[in-house]
Amino acid sequence: MRPATRTSRLKVVAVLAFVFTVSLSNALSSLSIPLPDTFPSPSNTFTTASGLPVCRYALGGAARSTQPETLPSQYFDWLLNAENSSGKKQSEFPFGAPFFFYYNPHRYPDFLSGIQALCCQSREQRENLFIASGGTERSPAEMEQRLQDALQKCGGEYLDLFVLEYVCSYEWKRSDLHDAMAQAQEWKRQGLVRHVGASTHSHEVGALLAAEDAIETVMLRYSMSHKDAAERLSFPACAQYDKPVLAFTTTRWNRLQDGHHEWDDDAPSTGDCLSFALQSPLVECILHSARDEEELEEALMGFHQSMSKEKVDQWRSYGDLDWNSGDGFDEYPEEREE
Repeated sequence: MRPATRTSRLKVVAVLAFVFTVSLSNALSSLSIPLPDTFPSPSNTFTTASGLPVCRYALGGAARSTQPETLPSQYFDWLLNAENSSGKKQSEFPFGAPFFFYYNPHRYPDFLSGIQALCCQSREQRENLFIASGGTERSPAEMEQRLQDALQKCGGEYLDLFVLEYVCSYEWKRSDLHDAMAQAQEWKRQGLVRHVGASTHSHEVGALLAAEDAIETVMLRYSMSHKDAAERLSFPACAQYDKPVLAFTTTRWNRLQDGHHEWDDDAPSTGDCLSFALQSPLVECILHSARDEEELEEALMGFHQSMSKEKVDQWRSYGDLDWNSGDGFDEYPEEREE
């Protein structure tokens, strides 16, 4: 018998490594997290290309953090294999298909590598994901570059939601903003994007965006401390024009969980912050950037469809405290005034 050559030994090692990888992947995919029965039901307003309703918790890229490359797959696996508290898995993605969003693709390369790995596994898997991205750019060339970046990260064929990010009040009368809306709609007609949205930190601008036919959904600040201007300015317009809201900054960049010097009771958990935002009937999905697996699990386990009136009133009072003097996070503090 001829002794094994170095090449044949390497082939054996490669096969064993492949078998181990597949076995490990299967073992990980069999894990499930017993999400509570009160976890929000999926969104039928937003669906994947395959027709699956999406999860109302959307996992986003976290700036100034080191999200691991494995985080997107952990979120995917938890939703795929989720069981309710009775231990039963009712269907594929019983709490909704994975919804990912991110802004600048260069700020969190590991997180995006994880998304890309999920997207490129198979066409079927890509069609079971909902991915949103966009940019602050308004010129045709810069918008095209941002779209191509997004397509490269999510399979090359289409983006589920393109967001014109951070629309500011000074832009409203400029033609380049409205040209950008038209460009995004042209991509939709071409099949490059499935939906077009816009984000803003201004609720006055949010009301204007809601009235635009080119904008299908508006991404708005909404939290315990960012509720007054939303409920007075932008939310009524979203209701009038039937535009679903994607709520962001629901934790005030994790400040709400730290408590307030004028508050003697316990501070809200991450789950409380997310659940509070969902109590508005206009809020379709919550955007949250968990920084690691522990934060992701805390968010998913604490995210509930409903909240008692007593709790809602408690957290509204908490949000009424003066937050901006301490952190300066309100870009349009004047909108909070009646």
